[in-house]
Amino acid sequence: MIFWALLAPAWAAVPNRSLSFVAIAGSDDPVAVETARRVAKHAEARLGLNPRKIHVIERVPGREAFVELFRRGAPFQYVSQGDVVVVYLSGAREKQGGLALADGVMPYEEVARVAQHLRDGPGEGLGFFNGTVLIVMDRQGGEKVRLKTPTDTAWLDLSAPRAPAVDPSLPAPDVRDPLAIAGRGALGELGQGGKVTPGAVAWVGALERLLADADQEGSVEALRQQAQAARDGTGVSATLLTGPGYETGRFRLLIQRLRVVLHPTLLANVETVQVLEALRRELLRAVPEGLKSQVQIERIDEADPRADVSCAAVANRTTAHLECVEGRAPIFADQLDVTNPEEALAPVVRQVLRDYKALAATDWSARRRDLKPLDVVLLLDSSLSMAYHDPTRATDPTLPDAPSKREIFLVRLAATLSAHAETTGRPARLTVLLFGDRVVPLALPGGSTLTLERRLDAGQLAAWGASFRAAAVPMPYTGIRDALTEAAKALAVGSPDAARHVILLTDGRESVVTTDAERAVRDAAAAVHALGATLHVVGLTEGARLGAYLQRMRAGDDVLRRYVDLLDMTYAPPACRRHAGWDAAQARTCGAFYAGVIEQAGAYDPFLLDRIRRAERPGVPTGVFLQPDSSAAFQDELQSLLSALTGGGIYLTAGGQRGVAEAGADGRVRDRWRFDLDLPGSARVVLYNRTGLTDLRWTFTQDGQPMGAAEGVKVSQESAAVTLVTLPAPARGVWVIEREGIPQ
Repeated sequence: MIFWALLAPAWAAVPNRSLSFVAIAGSDDPVAVETARRVAKHAEARLGLNPRKIHVIERVPGREAFVELFRRGAPFQYVSQGDVVVVYLSGAREKQGGLALADGVMPYEEVARVAQHLRDGPGEGLGFFNGTVLIVMDRQGGEKVRLKTPTDTAWLDLSAPRAPAVDPSLPAPDVRDPLAIAGRGALGELGQGGKVTPGAVAWVGALERLLADADQEGSVEALRQQAQAARDGTGVSATLLTGPGYETGRFRLLIQRLRVVLHPTLLANVETVQVLEALRRELLRAVPEGLKSQVQIERIDEADPRADVSCAAVANRTTAHLECVEGRAPIFADQLDVTNPEEALAPVVRQVLRDYKALAATDWSARRRDLKPLDVVLLLDSSLSMAYHDPTRATDPTLPDAPSKREIFLVRLAATLSAHAETTGRPARLTVLLFGDRVVPLALPGGSTLTLERRLDAGQLAAWGASFRAAAVPMPYTGIRDALTEAAKALAVGSPDAARHVILLTDGRESVVTTDAERAVRDAAAAVHALGATLHVVGLTEGARLGAYLQRMRAGDDVLRRYVDLLDMTYAPPACRRHAGWDAAQARTCGAFYAGVIEQAGAYDPFLLDRIRRAERPGVPTGVFLQPDSSAAFQDELQSLLSALTGGGIYLTAGGQRGVAEAGADGRVRDRWRFDLDLPGSARVVLYNRTGLTDLRWTFTQDGQPMGAAEGVKVSQESAAVTLVTLPAPARGVWVIEREGIPQ
C-alpha cells in the first residue's frame, strides 16, 4: 500500500480512447485465474476503460470456443471498428510449439489470427473490425516463441522461467526496482488474497511507469522496453514480435500529449479565420497551467490527419458551423451563433479539453460527448431491376448463397449506428423505407423506426437481415420522388436537435412520375435539405456483370424464368407473362423481349443523382455520392459512407503548398497536398479550386511510389471549383497529391 501512495500524484497520461481488453486464463491454475481478474480490474480502475470493452474468460477455452469468442462473443460485439484490442493470456502454457487449450494445442500462428476473426465476425458481411490486436502471452518458462505475426498484429511475450508467483498484497523488501514496486502496488490495490504471475507485475508496472511519465511514448514498444529493463526485479523477459508493415503508432495504448489543430472547412474567408482564432485563444485560456506543456493548439490552413483532435469551421458574420473529431470519433458538431464568440465557443472548448483537464481523475466509462444524436432514414430501392443489379442466388442460381448488397448495407448501417450510440452516449434514430411504385416501411424487430442506444449483437443483426429478406418483394417501378418525400416526413417528426441524414440507394431512375420527372425528384430532395438533412446517394449497378446476364436471358437460361416469377409481368406479351409450357424457341423469344426492356430502361441517371444530393441551402452539408461497380467496390465505398456518418476518412481542403512548376515558361503553377493517412478503408479528398486553375493535370504518390487509376485512384471533377479524389483502401502511409494548371 505504501508503494502505491508514492505513485498516485504522478499521473500524467490518459489511455487511448480506442482500447479494448480481453483477459483469458491460460490454465486452470488459481494463479492464472486471479491474474486474469486483476489485470482486467486494472484496465477498468486504473486505465478507466469502458467496462463493456473489458472481458474476463476464467476457464481455458477449447480451440473452437477461442475462435468463436472473437467471431461472435462479447469481444466481437463490443469492440469498436478502429480499436486497439489487447488479448492478455495469463498463465499461458506452451505445448508442442503452440498454445495449450482445453482440447488440444493451437499453433501460435493460428492464435495470432485474432484480428482476422474479429474482421470476419459471424460471417455474411457482419464483420467490420479494422483495428489492431496486441496479444500478450504471460507464461512460465519454455522456449522462445517463434512465429510470423499477421499484419496489424503484435505479440508481446512475457516469459518468467524461474520467478515464483507473487502475492501483491504483501510487502517485498527485497525488491528495489521501481517498476516492480509500481506493479505490485497497483495489483495489491485491486484485490486481497491470491497470487498473480510475475508477468502481471511486469505488465501493470510498465503501464504505471508510462502513465507517470509524460515524456514516454505510450506505445507497445515503450512498454516492452520498460518491462525488459526491470528483468532483475520481476524475473520477466519481454520480447516483442511484429508483423509486416508494423507501425508503432498503430499500437498506441496511452496518450501523453494532446495536439489540437484548427482549420477551415471550405474557404479561409475572414469570418472563418476570426472564429478559428477566437477558438484557439479560448482553448489556450482553458488549459490548466500544469498541462500547458502537454497541450499544443495550432491554427493551420488545411486538415492534418495526424492531429489528436481536429476542429474545422466555416463561418459568416453571425453563424459558424463547427465540427471536431478526435481520432476518427466525432466529439462536437453544431451550428453556432458567433456574435458573442466566448459564449458560443464554450461548449466546444469544454469538449475538446474534457479528458485532458483532469488526467488522473477522468471517468472514461461514464463520459458523454457534446455530440448531436443521429436521425437517419435509409431508402432501399425494391424495384424489379434489383433482380439483376443486386442479385442473389434466388434470382441467379450461378451466384453463391450470400446476402444481397442491400441487406449488407442495412446490417452494416445498423451495426455502425448502434455501436456509435453506445460509445458516444447519443442515441441514433433509424428509419428504413423500401420503395418501388409505392413506399413501404420495413418492419424490423421493434418497428420500422427504431431508436438505437446499445450495440446490436450478432443475433439481432441477423434478425434485421431476415426481416429485409422477407419484406423486399420486387415492385415494378422506381419512385424516387415519393421515397424522398416520405423521408422528409419521417425526419419532420423526429428531434430538431439531431444531425439528420438521408441515404438513398437505387439502381434506376424515376419511373412513377412521368411528367418532368427530374423536376419532381429535385423538389423532393429540396424538402429533405429544407430540414437541414444531408442527402447521401448510392448508385448501385453491376455493369461488369450485366452483359453476361442479358446474354443468358436471351438464351432462355434459368435466370429468365426466375425473373418472370418475381411478379405479374402484365406489361409483357401474353405468351411471356408466365413460363409454363415454354419450349426452347419461346424461351429465347421472351428472353429477347425482357433483355430489350432492361437495356432500354438502363441504370440510374448519375447526373440527376449527383445534383439532388447537393444542398444549396446554407449550412446543409453536401452528401456523399457513391457509384460502386462491383461487390468489392461496394464494400469499400460502404465503409466510406459509414465513416462519413460517424467521422473519419473524409478530408476537405481549399489549397495546398503552391509553387511555380519547374518548367515555368508556360505559366503553369502547381498545388501540392500531403496526407499522412492510417485508414483501413479508402480516403475521399475534396479539393477546392478557388483560384480557377484550368487544364488540370494530376500526380499521386503513396510513400514515394507513383499511384494512378490502375492502382485504384479515382478523380471526379464535380465542377470547375470542386474535385473529388478517392484514394484506394487501405489508405495508409504518406500520400502526396500534386495538381498542375494554368491560372485564369
